[in-house]
Amino acid sequence: MNAAIHPDPPLRGTFSRLREKGYFRLAAAAVALWVVFGAAHALGLRESVTVLSLTAPAGKSFEQAVAEMALYLLTYFGATLAAPILALAALLRAGFDRVAPLKPSAQRAPRTRPAAGP
Repeated sequence: MNAAIHPDPPLRGTFSRLREKGYFRLAAAAVALWVVFGAAHALGLRESVTVLSLTAPAGKSFEQAVAEMALYLLTYFGATLAAPILALAALLRAGFDRVAPLKPSAQRAPRTRPAAGP
């Protein structure tokens, strides 16, 4: 291979190489959503979901329970809807990068206009 076109990257750690890939951010965002939901669940915010049936949990004001319920539902839907979509996008991006890596813009053929008709 021509060294000018495809220079060998310097030796770096695995984490540095992963961070350079586009799918790392997607996977990290998915993991972060799952971790935030797990923390909200472990903190006991799930007990405030009873506000949906207009019953406040014992020992809390209704307003505090509504705020906790809103936070818990946001993390729940983030972990059950957004996180799987981000994880699938990361897998697809990693697969596409492996099959057909992006070429540098200098190697792309210039676009030409089609020839004019007769």
